Amino acid sequence: MTDIFLHLAQSAGILMLGAVVLGVVFDHTTSARRDLCVGIACGLLACGLMAMSMRASGFVIDGRGAVLAAAGLFGGPIGAVAALPLPLFLRNEIGGPAVVTGVVSMVAQAMLGVAVQHLRKRGGGAFERRSVLWLAAASPLVILALYIPGLAPASTAGLRAEIAVALLLWLPFSTLVFGLSTMNELSRANRLRAKRFTGQFERATGLIDGTLFDAQLMQHWRLHERYGSGYVYMLVSIDDVAALRRTYRGADWERLVVDIARALRGAIRHCDLCTRTDIDRFAVLLPHTTLPLARPVAERIASRVARTVTRPNMPNGRITVSIGIADVDGTQLPLDVLGIAEGELFLANGRMANGAIGPVEPVRKIVRSFPGAVIEMGSAPSEAVPPIGNDRHASRERAA
Repeated sequence: MTDIFLHLAQSAGILMLGAVVLGVVFDHTTSARRDLCVGIACGLLACGLMAMSMRASGFVIDGRGAVLAAAGLFGGPIGAVAALPLPLFLRNEIGGPAVVTGVVSMVAQAMLGVAVQHLRKRGGGAFERRSVLWLAAASPLVILALYIPGLAPASTAGLRAEIAVALLLWLPFSTLVFGLSTMNELSRANRLRAKRFTGQFERATGLIDGTLFDAQLMQHWRLHERYGSGYVYMLVSIDDVAALRRTYRGADWERLVVDIARALRGAIRHCDLCTRTDIDRFAVLLPHTTLPLARPVAERIASRVARTVTRPNMPNGRITVSIGIADVDGTQLPLDVLGIAEGELFLANGRMANGAIGPVEPVRKIVRSFPGAVIEMGSAPSEAVPPIGNDRHASRERAA
């Protein structure tokens, strides 16, 4: 009896360690890679538990069942497939008359977890404590493998009842403990991930934090100084902010800003960065972009905001933004682009009431593309400059 309790304590320790390992996996990986890592971790844990397997006085402890079922629950089909090879290989190496029964039971345990996950997904969520309870309640179903005709060896016929009782006692308990421990670690991992996300992004809008935006701006300035890499800075300002502030106050104003920020974020590329700089302004960083190529982005931002952000008590029911665009070329300091964008926004607003984009006039600029063709951006296609190799002086003369 002492050996049994000692074995139970060791198995419980491995299961608790496994829950922590799965929490780390959920904390640092996502998508299919996470499911694969969950399966591999569960497979290693199952092998460790199988190496400790024992039978004393008719009592059988099957610690691998909880781990393999959890692999299917938390890792889905990918996790179940990844968890099975090592335990199946070890079971085959251990040998004995019940090899086939052991293999079938392990596959059944993993597939049982997949089935519960599928049912929970159809119900609206895969990782809930309720799903762990369902899995624990269904875990004794693998005992049916002992009673499939021709599957279990004849030598174990007299022990089936004892084995079934032992598994009925241990499988639900171990599945419940391991599943709930993993759920606790999963909740912790989700809180840590949310904390990291909140530190870098605004939860409501998905905009990048201002400090991180400034760091990226400096990084792109260093790349520009060292390699000549270009980028564009845009300043986006909400029009008629004084009238809007009189109409919208407190939470209503913040909801309006959130709508504008989401429209803005949806109009730029995934590699572009955007942050909120003031109560009514946003900054956008477009890496590896020139001024002529940035203007269509600004027009798309203005159009998307005007089209999607509407309020019934506003004139025409629409919100508009004005945008100032600045290219890093020709600047001397990292923050020069901010001043240029501010100036372009001011000049554009002076010429247009709302929805202004500055520079107002299209910019003509020489852009060199690999392997040396030079094209004048902002001009008609017929005015394209023919290739002139690497003659910089000639390209400058044509630009003038």
